[in-house]
Amino acid sequence: MEAVPLGHALGAEIRGIDIAGPLTDNDIAEIRDIWQRHHAVVFREIDWSPDQHLEFSRRFGALDDHAATPHDRLEGYPELLEITNRLKDGQPSQTRNAGRNWHADYSYTGRPAATSMLYCTEKPTVGGDTMFCNMAAPMTSCPKR
Repeated sequence: MEAVPLGHALGAEIRGIDIAGPLTDNDIAEIRDIWQRHHAVVFREIDWSPDQHLEFSRRFGALDDHAATPHDRLEGYPELLEITNRLKDGQPSQTRNAGRNWHADYSYTGRPAATSMLYCTEKPTVGGDTMFCNMAAPMTSCPKR
């Protein structure tokens, strides 16, 4: 397993491991260590089912059932939110504008999540950017311009 930093402030791509396959406790510990050092991690070219996504996610702790937003849940998978601009039941999806403003996922709850995991099944040719901000790094650690 290899962590390739993606930027100065945060982010690393993890290479050399298939997270869709079986993982050992040591694999999970190493992924957790990389995540804690870099605050955001990327795995590229993952092709997995919702069940595999949940199996991987549960290795990091209890999952939210998104009871406050039942209309956003992936059908049959209450722990997974479906963010889409496609019609749902002939109506515009309530998540079509999700994430357009800066936010921290579920920071308003009594017990905020330690992390969020995103899995893109279809990306637009233009736009669709997801941005991250390191809110833990001291300003002095940022490079001078």
